[in-house]
Amino acid sequence: MTEEGSTRLQFIAAFSATIAYLIGGTFLGWPSPSIPKLLAADSHIALTADEGSWVAALASFGMLFAPLPTGYLVDVLGRKPTLAFTALPFLASWLMVTFARSAVELYASRVLAGLALGMAFTVGPVYMGEIAEDRVRGAVGTVFQVMINLGTLFEYSVGPYVSYAHLGMASMVFPVLFLLSFVWMPETPYFLLTKNRRDAAEKSLMRLRGKKTPESVKEELDLMQMAVEMQAKEKGSFRDLIGSWGNMKALMIVLGLMVTQHFSGIIPMLSFVTIIFLKSGSSIDANISAIIFGVVQLVISIVSSGLVDKAGRRPLLLVSAAGCAISLTVEGLYFYLAQHYIEYTASIDWLPITCLLVYIITYTLGLGPLPWAIAGEVFPNNVKGVAVAVVSMVNAICGFVATKLFQVIGDRKGSFLAFWIFAGCSVVGTVFIALFLPETKGKSLLQITEEMNARAPVHLNKNKADENSNEKHVTRF
Repeated sequence: MTEEGSTRLQFIAAFSATIAYLIGGTFLGWPSPSIPKLLAADSHIALTADEGSWVAALASFGMLFAPLPTGYLVDVLGRKPTLAFTALPFLASWLMVTFARSAVELYASRVLAGLALGMAFTVGPVYMGEIAEDRVRGAVGTVFQVMINLGTLFEYSVGPYVSYAHLGMASMVFPVLFLLSFVWMPETPYFLLTKNRRDAAEKSLMRLRGKKTPESVKEELDLMQMAVEMQAKEKGSFRDLIGSWGNMKALMIVLGLMVTQHFSGIIPMLSFVTIIFLKSGSSIDANISAIIFGVVQLVISIVSSGLVDKAGRRPLLLVSAAGCAISLTVEGLYFYLAQHYIEYTASIDWLPITCLLVYIITYTLGLGPLPWAIAGEVFPNNVKGVAVAVVSMVNAICGFVATKLFQVIGDRKGSFLAFWIFAGCSVVGTVFIALFLPETKGKSLLQITEEMNARAPVHLNKNKADENSNEKHVTRF
């Protein structure tokens, strides 16, 4: 008789692990309510606009240095210790933010936060993917984006109504909560098998599956052992990644999606949403507008998680990129009128928040979660680790450049031009998706790999694989 198990610990471990993503959301959202305070004449630091943009952008810069050392640490120390360690730089960064007395101290705190973010965003999906059984992996994977958006909303909601120092102190609670909860979670059975610790892997798997006898997990453990042995034989290098037509094609597609994601302007929007609303001259309170923006982002990330396997990746990404292009174009038009023909904006002061709500809705439907989901599907296992490291570093560079670019262009030419540049990038991204992105919905990882290696055009929608094929969804900024 088959022993009945439970998924309870899997979801508890997933929730605990993704508190690290909530912390990431707090760092992404913190500049929005805090930079206006730091730009004020009576601020204890009194940043310039240029310094404020560096504070916002340097978190992305810090992420650049995380993927390679993290990839080493997860294989040497383990998934759990590496992820748990991020609580320390997260906490140190919030301490530095809270007690900073100069721009340089803030810069250092944001680079440190970015390093911790990059580590968490690299190891988190690995840990989650290795603890969850197939039937709940999709549900577990949707927690990432929701937790990031929850952290961002916390900063938008609390930041305007407490002092600068009190916001930093309140944000310190999350790294402490993460460490205290995650320390009790199990290491992944997969990692323990890579260290030839089969007994420990067996105990970990029994805990995660809610089963009491070794016999009840033997079949799954044997399959994991086979996967570990196969992975050890097939582990690829950077040369393997760029030496294959299929791998290079997959890399170009994913990098194109990542560039589109960041140059749709998401990090500047998250970091400067309060300032954007202040500059718009709208009669709607800027802080309330930012909270509405955050609430809509959170709600859409929850309700849209089930659309991916129904609508498909390609249609959602096309709608998403096109929606970002249209909303940013209209947003730019409003700011152009506000700068040159202000008398025409009095009757349409509702337009800035409307456009940004359309922007965040369409972004969250596709460009937010799907580039990383596709990255988990189009690379074969032997080069997936190398590919994700490369993509993560390009991702960090794009986020840094886009954030700094927004302030430089906005101050020199006007915010309208920055919006229009991001809109133009979204248009280019829409064309790129239409021309080059294959549909991966309902296809096995083997079929996707074969289609990546095909040099002739492939009619990708003709063949349907089992809808229940094992897919890994990884969500990041």
